[in-house]
Amino acid sequence: MTDQEIVLELRRGNTIVFKECYSHLEMVSSFVLKNSGSQEDADDIFQDSLIVFYKNVIKSEFKLTAKISTYLFSIAKRLWLKNIQRLNTLNKVTEMLGDEIEELNFELAEHRTDIDSAVINALGQIGGPCAQILEMYYFRKLI
Repeated sequence: MTDQEIVLELRRGNTIVFKECYSHLEMVSSFVLKNSGSQEDADDIFQDSLIVFYKNVIKSEFKLTAKISTYLFSIAKRLWLKNIQRLNTLNKVTEMLGDEIEELNFELAEHRTDIDSAVINALGQIGGPCAQILEMYYFRKLI
């Protein structure tokens, strides 16, 4: 089946012709794997590329000016590079926040000691079986 026939069939709603497009998966996989991705990443990117391709094909103004393989590859490449950029940004934010998160954990630990002291004091004022039940439930997690 030619590329133009695939486009026509997709416009007619015949999504079975997507099977023809899967012959291009290896090309996308190769690119993703060479650029820090896994096979699962490649499969996801290829699926996303097919969705973008299909959404473009069904637009009345769409005209295929290259091979489907070239078109799918360019979509996949753009999606993968965006994904890498997003991951790099996320890693930078995580690094920047790392020290702040550690500092917040330290502050929480300090406050936790104050809270624990206040609760122990309150339990001492309650006394008796009620205090023992609350202690076993909240502190020792026995109940």
